[in-house]
Amino acid sequence: MNDKYLMLKKPLNRITNTQSILNRTFIFDKHKIFSTIS
Repeated sequence: MNDKYLMLKKPLNRITNTQSILNRTFIFDKHKIFSTIS
């Protein structure tokens, strides 16, 4: 039971990590675009 949960949790963590990284880079790009405009 515990092992199964851990096995499930690991890929989920990886997915959320990837999403947060993508969000961060997107926000950073948006910021760069705005600074070039102004």
